[in-house]
Amino acid sequence: MVIVGSEKMPGEVFKLADWNVSVKNQPMSEVAALAVFLDWHLKKALDEAFASGEARIVPSRDRREIQHLS
Repeated sequence: MVIVGSEKMPGEVFKLADWNVSVKNQPMSEVAALAVFLDWHLKKALDEAFASGEARIVPSRDRREIQHLS
């Protein structure tokens, strides 16, 4: 079971969880945390490239590089 919540989530839920994933204290961080979890859970399934993609984001520790594919 995966529960996506925020500060309104009852504390008991966090105590029951095996994993508590957070991506900073940003708006929509719940969505980002879910994406990180799904990427790990699905064994890097999110690494696939889109055939009709226009750009590729190359991550790094200090910045991002945008490669335009068209």
